Amino acid sequence: MWRYPVLNVLRALLSDVSTEGCNTEMISHRLIRAIQSELPGAKTGKEAVTRSLRRIMRKPHEPEFAIISRLKPEGQSFVDVGANAGQSIESIRLFAPDAALHAFEANAGLARRLEARYERDRDVTIHPYGLGREVGRFTLHVPRYRRMVYDGLASIDFQEASNWLNPERVFGFRPDQLTIESMGCDVRPLDNIGLDPCFVKIDVQGLEHDVVLGGIETMRRSEPLLLIEAPSDELCKLLADVGFSDLAYSGGMVAPGENRSSSANRLFASARRMRSLVSAG
Repeated sequence: MWRYPVLNVLRALLSDVSTEGCNTEMISHRLIRAIQSELPGAKTGKEAVTRSLRRIMRKPHEPEFAIISRLKPEGQSFVDVGANAGQSIESIRLFAPDAALHAFEANAGLARRLEARYERDRDVTIHPYGLGREVGRFTLHVPRYRRMVYDGLASIDFQEASNWLNPERVFGFRPDQLTIESMGCDVRPLDNIGLDPCFVKIDVQGLEHDVVLGGIETMRRSEPLLLIEAPSDELCKLLADVGFSDLAYSGGMVAPGENRSSSANRLFASARRMRSLVSAG
């Protein structure tokens, strides 16, 4: 009888490998999700170790964040929209350890954990609400599988939150062990906050366009460097209309033009900010 969580995972692993063959990358990701679903403390421990290693190695969680070393804040702040578990905060802090940083997270549970982690850093402010086109409130759906809450998969789209975890992504997946927690979240426009950012990162599960619309005057006034995950064609056009162009960053080199790497992240800058970044080498 398979009485223990890890043994249940191993049983599923052996069954899947025997029927599907051996794809190492696929197996590793599915195995990790299966284990952390049974032992959520493993994910917390892994995140803590990863944060420490990245600080020691001065390595951001995504390579595009290294461009921050070229920025000259001169009193301006950094903005993280969709702070999640704090990955971007840590990456920003590697290159701007003393600058004011404002992180926005609509998921109340994640926001509380971030507030506790950074309570001693007076330059980090955690805002427990999201940014959008206008003041409002929406429902956020957060999946929980077995013992693990998957905050990073939260979405305002119930189906998207419900469907990502499935047999193709988790060994031994059982649909009856998946539940969805729905919570109300507040939203405000960036233009109402009164910030003067030099850098804005936006990763909000498809709502990036609304964030920019709600901060369009801030974009025009402050001309921040923008780091946006998977921006839509509509959003790219909006940014072009207000004077923001693609900025390529690779191997420490900065140049006008779209990033040609496989990363989903894209950088955008005004002409003035572009000149400053290119000349800062």
